[in-house]
Amino acid sequence: AIDAARKVDAEAAETIEGGGGRLLRSSTFYEDFVKTVSTIQIAWSGSLRMVDALVGDRGGLFPTPSEVLDLGESGLRERAAALTTRLRQDLSAHTGEQHAYRVDLRLRPYGGSGELVTGSTAFVDYYERRAGLWEVQALLRCRAIAGDVAFGDRLLRRLQPVIRRGFGHAEVSATVARMRDAHTAASAVAAGPGRLRRGIDVKNGRGGIRDVEFLVQGLQLTNAGEHPGVLTGHTPSGIERLAEAGLLADDRARELADDYALLRRTEHLLQVLDDRQVHAIPADGPALIALARRLLGAEATERTLAETLAAASERVHAAYRDWLTS
Repeated sequence: AIDAARKVDAEAAETIEGGGGRLLRSSTFYEDFVKTVSTIQIAWSGSLRMVDALVGDRGGLFPTPSEVLDLGESGLRERAAALTTRLRQDLSAHTGEQHAYRVDLRLRPYGGSGELVTGSTAFVDYYERRAGLWEVQALLRCRAIAGDVAFGDRLLRRLQPVIRRGFGHAEVSATVARMRDAHTAASAVAAGPGRLRRGIDVKNGRGGIRDVEFLVQGLQLTNAGEHPGVLTGHTPSGIERLAEAGLLADDRARELADDYALLRRTEHLLQVLDDRQVHAIPADGPALIALARRLLGAEATERTLAETLAAASERVHAAYRDWLTS
């Protein structure tokens, strides 16, 4: 036992000298993520092997202190890009236990051709000078969630003038319509032939969740200059703020809020039932009956569900269409 303890101590010392100590006591998001994975419910020797695979000149992604000097700025940027790619893969990879998060790195300056890691000055400059309106629209939902959240919040505040420029209705409605059509087309491709014919798509279909979100975002972009208080990435709160500002009729705002809640709950139940990302209502069978009863109560029928969702979709699409053509 004493020999085994000495061996573990020696392995630990070797790992720490190679830079692994930073990994085991770091407070940054990715290293905290890996630290949790590599130290919970496995033997300490297993933790050391996992750290060895991640740190410095042992073939890993985290540079040791000496490597920081040797790599220089360009080398560190490459290492940071590799680290970001690895993080995305770790979070998004499908395993027997599903996946943690879906991560899309294309929503960055210059899209897929841009650098994975961008300095804050270059990031702000891109949105001020080069970003398309659809990219500004995406900023409405952007928020800092991990790492240095305070820094992320400060960065987003620097971008507020971009969002508050006061875009014209014609420009915004044309951009929103293109984005909306792109989402519908992408959904049809992802679903495959016949998928959407089997049932209503509550997210990307006509009168679905996207109609509400894009309507709210369109109103925010055209009015943020005079009414900055309408800005929020939370759609229900956005509906409420637009109504308070007099930019959305009270009756329509109540309908949109209720219908959005219904569509969202339907989407969540679909994904619980299927255990995967799905937005299409089953056309018939036990799955449809189960969805109806979970959504509307034990006495609900297939017809009740169909009528309820159809009525909500019609109201949502009418509101979206009215704004688009106003």
